[in-house]
Amino acid sequence: KTRSHDMQSSGERLDDNNNDNTVTRRRFTRRRRVALNARSSFSSKGGLIVKNVLVTCALWLLVFSSEKSSSFCNGDDDVKCPTSNEFQTLSPITQPSPIEEMEWLARYDYANKDDHTKKTERVIAKLSNGQIYQSKDNGKTFADETAVLRGFQEDKGFIVDRILVPSDDLYTKRVILQGNKDRHWASKDLGDSWIQPCGFESANDDDANNCFKSPTGGKYEQGYRIVGSMVMHPGEHRDGYILALVSRPECERTYYDDTVTCAKDLMLTTDFGRTEWRNLTDSSDNDIVSFVDFDWGPDPDPTHSEASVLATVYTSKEDLWKSRHHPGFSFAVTFIRSSSFFVGKDWYAHKTPCGNVFEVLNKDVYVAALKDCDKYLKMLEDSKDISDEEEKELRYDHVQLEVSTDSGETFNPICFPENIRAKSFTIFDFDAVQKGPDFISIDHAEEETSAVEGAAPMGNLYAADDSLRLFSLSLRRNVRERGVADFSGVAGMNGVFIANQISRDAFKSTYNYNDVDYSSYYQTLQSFNGGGVWRYIPAPKKDANGNDIQGCTVTDDSKTVCSLHLHGESAWSGGENWETRFGAVYSHQSTPGVIISTGNVGNVLSKEASEVNTYISRDGGYTWEETLQGPHIYEFGNFGALIVAAKESSVGQTDEVWFSRDVGKCWEGPIKLSKPINVHNIRTDVVQKGSVFVIHGEDATKSESYQASGIAYVIDFDNLLLSNSTFRVDKCDEKNDYETWFLNIPNQKECNMGEKVERRRRKRYARCLNLEDGVVSELQDTVSQSHVCECEHMFDTSCEYGYYRVHSSPSAISGCDPMPNVNIEECAYLIDKGSIPKSHERIVHGDVCNNPLNALGAEYDDLGHKKGKKHSTKHPLFGFIIFCLFGGAFYVVYKYFDLGRYVPHGFRDAVNEFFENVMDWLRRMRSNMGSSSGGGGGGFRRFGGGGGSRPDGYFEPLADFDEDEI
Repeated sequence: KTRSHDMQSSGERLDDNNNDNTVTRRRFTRRRRVALNARSSFSSKGGLIVKNVLVTCALWLLVFSSEKSSSFCNGDDDVKCPTSNEFQTLSPITQPSPIEEMEWLARYDYANKDDHTKKTERVIAKLSNGQIYQSKDNGKTFADETAVLRGFQEDKGFIVDRILVPSDDLYTKRVILQGNKDRHWASKDLGDSWIQPCGFESANDDDANNCFKSPTGGKYEQGYRIVGSMVMHPGEHRDGYILALVSRPECERTYYDDTVTCAKDLMLTTDFGRTEWRNLTDSSDNDIVSFVDFDWGPDPDPTHSEASVLATVYTSKEDLWKSRHHPGFSFAVTFIRSSSFFVGKDWYAHKTPCGNVFEVLNKDVYVAALKDCDKYLKMLEDSKDISDEEEKELRYDHVQLEVSTDSGETFNPICFPENIRAKSFTIFDFDAVQKGPDFISIDHAEEETSAVEGAAPMGNLYAADDSLRLFSLSLRRNVRERGVADFSGVAGMNGVFIANQISRDAFKSTYNYNDVDYSSYYQTLQSFNGGGVWRYIPAPKKDANGNDIQGCTVTDDSKTVCSLHLHGESAWSGGENWETRFGAVYSHQSTPGVIISTGNVGNVLSKEASEVNTYISRDGGYTWEETLQGPHIYEFGNFGALIVAAKESSVGQTDEVWFSRDVGKCWEGPIKLSKPINVHNIRTDVVQKGSVFVIHGEDATKSESYQASGIAYVIDFDNLLLSNSTFRVDKCDEKNDYETWFLNIPNQKECNMGEKVERRRRKRYARCLNLEDGVVSELQDTVSQSHVCECEHMFDTSCEYGYYRVHSSPSAISGCDPMPNVNIEECAYLIDKGSIPKSHERIVHGDVCNNPLNALGAEYDDLGHKKGKKHSTKHPLFGFIIFCLFGGAFYVVYKYFDLGRYVPHGFRDAVNEFFENVMDWLRRMRSNMGSSSGGGGGGFRRFGGGGGSRPDGYFEPLADFDEDEI
């Protein structure tokens, strides 16, 4: 499971009241084209001989009005699609309001971990009005569960606010329905039975004292509130441990009364809420006056006497009082770790002063502290009270990140080539499921260059080395809207990433950011080597109907500007409502190599629904097909053997659903729906093993009412009815229906991230259902074998901290040049390494290739003499002049007399490429000389105007950088 977390100011982070994003579980969808010709692809069955124009028109009118069952193939006459079937119309599950949150749970028996035949599956859905529906047959049928939740009183405001389950645990069966007030319901058997809120337990219960107490102590009416969510310990060995942050009554007054402060207590239960919760603020013996944020620490040793707790806290009332004027980051906040629930002083040895925000990602712990912390502590040491003048010297907006790779025992500073602003920034950690670096998306440097760039919704994307302490620039101008970065890892494919970037054209000759629609400059890029280099995505040449794609010219020329662009996560989660959302890249661990998304072919990404279509790749994103015209919402099932798709609500209601059994080549259906629906999402089991899908959304017939009604449809491929029989899909034959495949990028010798990984997958046109526990399963990888490759400079390297790659082509990549204004001395870890390769490169984190020296070179650069120096890119003046004189003279003669016509094409191309590289170098020289003489503060600089062609072909490091732009 890919993890990405925003690190925001603590108050923002914990204010995570549910909204309609919750149900998405971080998957993405898009809309469908409304144009009439899009509908023509769903042609009716049968045909008529066209004898004249009138008969032709009548036929088309019949097609558009009745759309009978059919199956159609996308752009390939050689592929025979399955015979058309007429399916029975599906009946809806009606609900008082739409589904807002859904948890599809599958849990194994903890006592028999090796027996994977015994599994409990439940689907729990929360409606927007707080009611709970549950399915106990894996989504086939649903029942209103609210009637068994005692104390649920919608008319009095006692409803369910959110569904809580421990993360990433295939064995625990704990579930909590957190109420919006003092009443909460819990289960230890996936909802087969519910522990009722205290005060509502029945005398007929086996244990009348078995109730769930609220962490507020039943004092909601007195002003005590749960902040955010309760957090269960992720380990089954601590199945009764829950933490909750509770604000005190005075917090309500801080909105209008500046004379009060808001203190929060961290509450603990170790018996699943059965007895009174323990106040950990009191346990600290007043060493802690208020908690800010909290989480369970990594628990590497289940036999440890106590679990570890991570938290940010205030340690004095004076600090808490002063912080009311700094709602964001505060110097008075301290990050701490305790293994005694804050009894005693053990956390004194595990604290980070000024640490305001933290995240736990795959047992790595990241902490964000204010960079001026040492200056602040020195001021406190010299004087108990910091004056207003001294406080002005402190920067509340510069952050230092630290990381722990030993479960929070020790922390080390992270080196970035730019200052990190105290804004939201996102950390991506893919190590748990695939090899590759951690990434951090940060919105920072643009504000120091121009108002136009500062206003742009973008940040820079940095990739880590294997120590997680050196982060290098991977991608500039990464789209970042409302704190959400458009950056996705492709599940199951090591080192494969897709990101959106704002084109540099958005900043040309523009001085007023109000004049710029940045979203009209979004472009999509892809990397196959952990962000070391990026490329545009080659566009498919044919649309879903087999016609040439219109809008821009698609050729075999690697320099073409026409490419495929895909919407990112920000367009999905950032939408104001279901009608304004766009979706993005979607992949799943159960179907390695298959990616589905919506987007468009062109020069930039479009937000016009009429220009958006649905695309699919089955080779890790190297090639793409247009699979459906118009934007759709979609879901995989049965390990990719089934894909279900429906028109998104953003382009209107629909009364039909389509499905594919061959990874989007042929679509079968439609399966008619008895009532039209504005689709919100399509869901299946969490491991995408099964063949049951739930399509849910709003009842389109009541969408104009004050409160929309919910509606859902269930498609069960084990019991899908035809007009006169049952639709059956054969099970796959293990010997004949599977093939071996591997990610094969041209010129990479069948290697990616240092190894050739061969996987087993179902043949595309087998159109059978995968074996439940055979070739693939949720607990068994699809990798059949792999072998390690030799390291190569072209494919296995990225630039070291403080360096960037300027230019590359399909046949060569340039070395790494130093970034301006990077002070090596500020990165003690890099200096302590003593030396780095003279190429200023490193092997991409997660790349397992053999013989790194083969790619990096055997010569190393001594860093000792660079201490205290900033990078300088000046070259000897004499050599520069001589080079310019002789090279320039030869270039003028060569071009003026057109000498290239007298030589073979191969030689002429080589000479032209040589001069192109020379001009690249000269422009860099000009820019670097301007950099050293023109001053400039921290952060990236921009140079005026600019031009030049984009880097061509596959290798496009830092996307569309000009050679003089960084």
